[in-house]
Amino acid sequence: AMPERPQSMRLKMPNPEAIPTLGDVAKMAGVSSATVSRCLNAPDRVVEATRQRVQEAIETLGYTPNFAARVMAARSTMTIGAIIPTMENAIFARGVQAFQEELHRQGYTLL
Repeated sequence: AMPERPQSMRLKMPNPEAIPTLGDVAKMAGVSSATVSRCLNAPDRVVEATRQRVQEAIETLGYTPNFAARVMAARSTMTIGAIIPTMENAIFARGVQAFQEELHRQGYTLL
């Protein structure tokens, strides 16, 4: 049997519970999770003092929005894929460029 490593040398696996959530930010800032969401997505609709408290909590906790959670909640990635036979042909390249520009204007991303 291998000897057990001292506590200080053991490999620490990331603890998913240690990742700060929107709820953690809300609790620290003393606001609702809806207010934290509003601060992130429509800051002009939140009083400055509240925005500052939320921002301080975000920085203290190291919170970053989870893109996967956002996509699951919205049920949409706003991403469209296109399969093009070749980009060597100028007609395809111009078509894809025009397609991408229009999608961007509509809030979509082209893969």
